[in-house]
Amino acid sequence: MEKGGELTFLDGDFAPVEGPVEEYGSAVWSERYFEPGSFTLRMPRSLLRRVSRAMYVRCGGEDGGILCGRIEYRGAEEAGACEIGGRLLGALLEDRVIAEIPTLPADTDAAEAVLSAAEANLRGMGILVDRENSVTLGSPASPAGRWDNLGAWCYAALKPYGAAPEIRLRPMGENGALVPVLRVIRGVDRSAEGNAGRVVFSKSFGNILSVSFERDGSRMKNAVYVEGADGTVVLADQSGGAGRRETYKKASDIAPTKYENETAYRAALMRRGEELLAGRAEVLCVSAESDTGALPVWGRDYRLGDVCDVADEEIGVSFAVRLTGVDHVWEGGGAMRVPIFGEEARLLRRLTEEERM
Repeated sequence: MEKGGELTFLDGDFAPVEGPVEEYGSAVWSERYFEPGSFTLRMPRSLLRRVSRAMYVRCGGEDGGILCGRIEYRGAEEAGACEIGGRLLGALLEDRVIAEIPTLPADTDAAEAVLSAAEANLRGMGILVDRENSVTLGSPASPAGRWDNLGAWCYAALKPYGAAPEIRLRPMGENGALVPVLRVIRGVDRSAEGNAGRVVFSKSFGNILSVSFERDGSRMKNAVYVEGADGTVVLADQSGGAGRRETYKKASDIAPTKYENETAYRAALMRRGEELLAGRAEVLCVSAESDTGALPVWGRDYRLGDVCDVADEEIGVSFAVRLTGVDHVWEGGGAMRVPIFGEEARLLRRLTEEERM
């Protein structure tokens, strides 16, 4: 088995109930940056009974970290195989709504706002909040609404700043018990324009084996009118003056009485607009199967969330684009990695009429 591929099944307190397990057909761990990731395991049918008490499954990541997901699906086929699947630990944030809104200054950093909201609403989940190893973003977040889904708000509040929430298992205490820990992360710019060590993926560099490319602007909006509770309207315009595509958002939860002055109030409306536009940007997706034996090295030279240069000379495309996903695949005793840059495209031909609105 390639390093990091062994599975350990865990109970609801993240204590082992079975493992390490190596006798499986395939394992695909799909890490995602702007949403919870997922996993799919295919293994012998006989193993299903042995892991019937498990609620979570983990494996050692290639970067020395721990990949862990909650089991949400079990199925078996007559042919002798079974499938177990679920989502990674970021999905735990979606189990709570925002019932308590922390009282914070309007200019509170977006990362601290997310951590405070999580701390106030992760009722009984045993998830620790790690401020020390979280980034500072230097800008406030759009305010949370009572009864918003906690996970959806956390991802949306951080996305305009290129940041994301992350939940990982960490060994804690003298006995090394595994505990889920939440922090806010933000990738670094490793493109030619960035100030970190440059990372380039290109066939001519010999570090990617295949490339697929999609660009989709069918749902894109680049300007939004946001109306506050008292009828004040601000325009968040990212069109650059050409090709403007407008939309409208009513923000009844943002009222002038919640802010010190009109400037702070209008800034809050503007942030709400920027969050909406971040979710309606043109979709660019570049998926590349990387050569695991070539540079750069995952976990050392680049990580999830970093901005990298990706080029395909054959089709004439070159982008500085964020690594928003990576699929770790263990199968047949070997390992493969598929980085995904940008967001996975939802092409026009796949959308319903309602989704095109």
